[in-house]
Amino acid sequence: MATELKEFTCKKEWLKARTGYLTSTEIAALFNAERSGQYGKSLFELWHEKKNKTFEYTEGGNDARKGLYFEPAIAKWFSDIHDLAIVPFRDFAFDDETRQGASFDYEILGGCIDDIDMSSAIMEIKTAKYSIYKEKWVNDMPPAYIDFQVQLQMKLAGRKRAVIVLFVDGEMSPRHWIVEACPVVHKAIDIKVAEFWKSIDDNVEPEPDFDKDSKFVISQHQESEGVEEASEDLIKMLEQYKSVKAGEKETTKCLASLRAQIFRSTDAELLTYDDEKISLATSKAGIRSLKFK
Repeated sequence: MATELKEFTCKKEWLKARTGYLTSTEIAALFNAERSGQYGKSLFELWHEKKNKTFEYTEGGNDARKGLYFEPAIAKWFSDIHDLAIVPFRDFAFDDETRQGASFDYEILGGCIDDIDMSSAIMEIKTAKYSIYKEKWVNDMPPAYIDFQVQLQMKLAGRKRAVIVLFVDGEMSPRHWIVEACPVVHKAIDIKVAEFWKSIDDNVEPEPDFDKDSKFVISQHQESEGVEEASEDLIKMLEQYKSVKAGEKETTKCLASLRAQIFRSTDAELLTYDDEKISLATSKAGIRSLKFK
């Protein structure tokens, strides 16, 4: 397997090039460990994206932009703490035979972390709100999708070690985790990637997980025409939908009632109990909301 490196100066061209490879930020979907929320793609969605070679050119949301702005400062901050020599690692690594690819943040030229030699190691920078850190970084360990990301990065770059650096909003210094390259994981990635591309070559679509894929599936089926007699299976789904919809109205009514009781009981902007923090702040538009942090 021969890995090549190429530097892209245009984000649009880089995103276009990625469509032909399974990349380090996508690989976790093959293990059902993808990132949740706006930036995560399920196996079903990823399959269609790669099948159709589509890509979305976007500058990202506020969190994504914040990460890009803060990344150099966090890298320098962490490097100064540990006396590391680093340089940006801006190449895109790719293997045309296996159709795997990876992008990077920084390369460590020399220095030690926790008495471990980090020469030639990869540095991956992350940022997170405290609420996200608390939810996703269980037992103070990186989520699986980040582990898969750095494993594929090390595999394609031929590196034996990486460090994940995380800055949690409001904290006084970055956290870090040293990750060793794992040949067993690399082999598992090769097998899963080969199966994925074969399914595309054979046009065998994976089954959607409707809980995860509902938004994407709905986006695929926006055209309608004609009249059709509902089948037994459709009738069951329609009756279930009607029942859930009725319950949704009651839930909305109940939540509004509870919110009114809470607002009437306190004028506080922030409530705390146990490990919970609840914001009851009023927006600039004069609207008070209730959010669990």
